[in-house]
Amino acid sequence: VMSRDKVFNPAWESGQVISVSSTTANVEIAEPSNNTTLVITNTGATTCYVNIGSTAALSAATTAGYPVLPTSQILLTKRLDDKFVSAITASSTTSLHVMPGNGR
Repeated sequence: VMSRDKVFNPAWESGQVISVSSTTANVEIAEPSNNTTLVITNTGATTCYVNIGSTAALSAATTAGYPVLPTSQILLTKRLDDKFVSAITASSTTSLHVMPGNGR
């Protein structure tokens, strides 16, 4: 049985969508500053790559970033000062849903 403090607790109403293409796209995470976890869902059919940073420039994504496979979901931890999520595809397009929160 998983203890209650380890279950992902989303910051309700803070989810955002990134339209991803072969040019870096980013969003500023709309969340309370104490959230340390992001659940990122690729709702499309193309692999994309993500990066997280404290500014849009520092979060710029490349295809060397963390891959998010088509129709899959990942959970990443982040520093409290990380405010931007960026994503890119090698080609084609996809959409990501980004949900901040706490837990695993």
